[in-house]
Amino acid sequence: MSKDSTQIISVDADIIAADEAVHLKFPDTQTEEYFIVITLTNNQDTTVRFTIMTCSWSESFTFDKDSLYLSYPGCDSNFPTTIKIPAHNSLKFYGKLRSYKKNHDYTNPLVFKIGFVDLPYKEFIGSSEYSKKDKKKYRTYWSDNIYLRSQLYQYNEEALSRKKYNSKML
Repeated sequence: MSKDSTQIISVDADIIAADEAVHLKFPDTQTEEYFIVITLTNNQDTTVRFTIMTCSWSESFTFDKDSLYLSYPGCDSNFPTTIKIPAHNSLKFYGKLRSYKKNHDYTNPLVFKIGFVDLPYKEFIGSSEYSKKDKKKYRTYWSDNIYLRSQLYQYNEEALSRKKYNSKML
């Protein structure tokens, strides 16, 4: 599951904020939800096309950890559609990431990878949901490591360093 620079697309995700409104409780398990933005970037010189569902687009994603799930708001019509990502452009998906944890450790956030699964059109007809086993049959584009922590009140030190460097150059 290593990231390959020759991949057709790259996958990245930003955890924006924890959803403090969610307080689901299960025996011996803590559930948290986060607002997430997933970005697919076309690394090719031509447009790429993929099939996803209009509402349950989250079915086209998978995780390297069993405790993570994507959720999406309900909608009225769910059908296969083709997404097109022009050369060297990106497409963003906005959703919620649900995490089920038995032991919560705020000092060491969970590290995970998210993958975009290139499911063929024929797989969407007559199917409801795909299991992880089903998804393993198809090409998956993996992200680098992502830390499960809210970035709402964080700052980007790298961007800050670049600004300082650029201002010195002027």
